[in-house]
Amino acid sequence: MDPAAHSAVQNESALYALPSVAHVTLTPLARSAALTVAALLLALGLGAIPFARAPLPVVQPFLPMFGMAVFIVEGLTAYLLMLQFLSSGQLFIGVLAAAYGFTAPVVMLQMLVFPGVFSETGLLGAGPQTAVWLWAIWHGGFPTIVALAMLTMRVEPRLRITPARAKPLAKWVVSAPLAAALLAGYVTIVHGDSLPPLVRAGSYLGLASSPAGMYVIAAHVAAMAAVLVIGRNRSVLMMWLAVGLLASCLDISLTLAAGARYSLGWYASRCLAVFGALAVLAVTLWEITKLYARVSAANAQLRDLASHDGLTGLYNRRHLNLKLQEHIAQSSRDGRSLSLILLDIDYFKRFNDANGHLEGDRCLTGVAHALQAMARRPYDVAERFGGEEFALVLPGASQRAGQRVAEELRARIEALRIPAAPSGSGQPPVSSWVTASLGVATLLSGGRETPEQLVHRADAALYEAKARGRNCVVASMKY
Repeated sequence: MDPAAHSAVQNESALYALPSVAHVTLTPLARSAALTVAALLLALGLGAIPFARAPLPVVQPFLPMFGMAVFIVEGLTAYLLMLQFLSSGQLFIGVLAAAYGFTAPVVMLQMLVFPGVFSETGLLGAGPQTAVWLWAIWHGGFPTIVALAMLTMRVEPRLRITPARAKPLAKWVVSAPLAAALLAGYVTIVHGDSLPPLVRAGSYLGLASSPAGMYVIAAHVAAMAAVLVIGRNRSVLMMWLAVGLLASCLDISLTLAAGARYSLGWYASRCLAVFGALAVLAVTLWEITKLYARVSAANAQLRDLASHDGLTGLYNRRHLNLKLQEHIAQSSRDGRSLSLILLDIDYFKRFNDANGHLEGDRCLTGVAHALQAMARRPYDVAERFGGEEFALVLPGASQRAGQRVAEELRARIEALRIPAAPSGSGQPPVSSWVTASLGVATLLSGGRETPEQLVHRADAALYEAKARGRNCVVASMKY
C-alpha cells in the first residue's frame, strides 16, 4: 500500500475512536472559567451565611418553581449522561447518570409532600418530617452515588465494559435509582413518624448535629474529595462536576445556617441547588454539541476518503459511477451532449517492473496532475478509474470537443518527459517517454444510455487506441 493510502486508512480508523464528554480535554480557558465561577459562588455563599437567618417575604410559587426546575434539569442531565454511557460503554458515566436519575424523582416527591405547596400539610398523607427527610435523602444520596461513580472510574479499565454490554446494564442504571427514590418516598411517608425528627417547631437548627445532617455533610466532603483526587480535573466534565458539588455544599451550609424556611439563607440555598444542577447540564450539552460537530466533521472526512483515491487525490471509481448517473440525467433534461474520456498509461506494468513502485507512484501522480489540469470547468470531473487507468467526465462537451480535450491531454502526458522503460527482447518498441492511449465516448443530446453502457463504449475505444499502436485517441459516438 502506498504511503498516502496507508495514512488515509489510519485516519479513517482513528475517526471511529470518538471520545465521550468525560474525555473532552480541559483547556486553560475552560479551567479559568470554572475556577472563576467557583470563586464567585464561594464568595456569594460565604458572604450570605451571616445574614442567612434574615426573614424574607413568603413567596408561595417559589418552591414549586424551584422543584420543577431541579426536576427538569436533573432529569435532562441523567438522560444525556445515559446516552453517553450507551454510546461509550464507560460505566462511571452510567453511575453518574444514576446520581441525577435518583435526584429527579426524590425532588418531585419532596414537592408533593412539602407543606404549603399543594396542600397545607402536603399530599400523599405526608407527616411533618417527611419533606425534610426527603431533603436529607436527596442531599445524602446524590453525593454518595457521585463518590461511587468516581470509584467506578478508578476500577473501570479492568471491567472492560463495551457499548454492546452497556445496553443491558442501562436497565439497572435507570431502574435502581428510581426504585431507591420510590423506597425513600414510601419509608418517609408511611413510616415518617418512626423516623427521628429533623425539624422542631419549624426550625432546622438541630439538623446539623443529627446523624442525617452529619451524613449529608460527610457525603459531600467525600464526593468532593473523590472528584478532585480521582477525577483530578482532567476533563471539562470533572471540573464542572466539582463546581456543582461546591454549589451543593454551599446549599447545605446556607440551609443549616438559615434554620427556617423563607429566610435569606433558605432562598439562597435553593438558588444554589438549581445552579449546581445547571452547571453539569450546561457543560454536558456544550460538550455533546462539540462532539456532534466532531462526528459531522468525521463523517465528512469519511465521505471524502470513500470518494477519493489515496495516492493521486482524484475522485475514485465509486464516485465516477455516481457522477455519471447524475450527468447523464442532467444531459437528458437539458438536451446537452456528454463526453467521457478513458485513459490508460502505455506499458505501465513494464515501467513499474523496471523502475520500482515508488517511481510508478510518481508517474501516476504526474499523469493525475495533467488530467486534473484538463478539468477546467467547475463541473468537469477527473477520476482515477483504477490502476493506471483514469477518466475525465466533460458535461456539455460534443464529440469534437471531447476529442480535442483528449488529444491535448495525450500531448500533455507525453510532454511530462517521464522516461519510459526500455523494451525488452521480443517486446514491442516504446516511445522514449511515458505516453497514454485514450478512448472517448460521447452521448449526444437526446441520447439515452446507462453509465455502464457509456463506460463500455469508452473502454472499447480505448482498446482500439491500444490496437492502433498506443499513444493515440480513438472516439466512439452514440446518437
